[in-house]
Amino acid sequence: MSEKKEVYVPPTLVTHELLRDITAKYGILLIFDEVITGFRVSIAGAQGHYGIRPDLSIFGKAVANGMPMSVMAGREDLFALIASGQVGHGGTYNSLPPVIAAGVATLNILERNGGEVYRKLNETGTALMDGIRERAAKLGVPVIVQGHPSIFFVGFPVAGATQKTVVDYKTSLATDNDLYAQFVSAMADNGVRIIPRGNWFLSAAHTLADVEQTDLFSLIDERPRQGLAGMICFLHPKGTRGVLVEFATPPRASRARAPPGAASRSRR
Repeated sequence: MSEKKEVYVPPTLVTHELLRDITAKYGILLIFDEVITGFRVSIAGAQGHYGIRPDLSIFGKAVANGMPMSVMAGREDLFALIASGQVGHGGTYNSLPPVIAAGVATLNILERNGGEVYRKLNETGTALMDGIRERAAKLGVPVIVQGHPSIFFVGFPVAGATQKTVVDYKTSLATDNDLYAQFVSAMADNGVRIIPRGNWFLSAAHTLADVEQTDLFSLIDERPRQGLAGMICFLHPKGTRGVLVEFATPPRASRARAPPGAASRSRR
């Protein structure tokens, strides 16, 4: 059974400005959930990237590079309600010293050299997204690749669909969950882990050299086909042989064969 999709739909500046204007007009709090986008899209999160200031923001463990830390930030007058006791707030591990130290260290690194890490991250992510599109086009495989370079969505349109992007719930229904699940399973069988939901997360540890070593291999089914016939994407060290994975549409059990000495490295 395929897993529920989690599609990254890039918001437009107009959407954010409209939300800010409407909430301000009617006295409604604008809250940004930046558990995923915070410190990934930019050091100021999506709000910094798009230039919109919400009333409250929520950040997750990315602020401490994976350590168990969460952050709520926002307007001073709202936090005054907590300070005065009018609004309760508690937590077992609030301000745990090792976690706070990890958070400070992480932010210091992200700010280094004027945010150089984000420029490299965006460059690497853009190269990977473009590479997936280019190789899929060469193979004649319809694919959707959209989002921000550090977090983007990859999906396969259902047979007969002409869409090139997912912009809402309705268009998300035109992506083939079962086919993507088969793709993920085939990759996992060969030592490559990607998130079944469809989102790809890039790390600052990845480099352009990694992207250059990324290959998409295809074993095209000779029978008439609709949609994807075969596709596998993975990283492998230079000089090693790759792994071929075959799977067809409609979905069927994947078959894989790995040449002797084949090796791959997982991308997250």
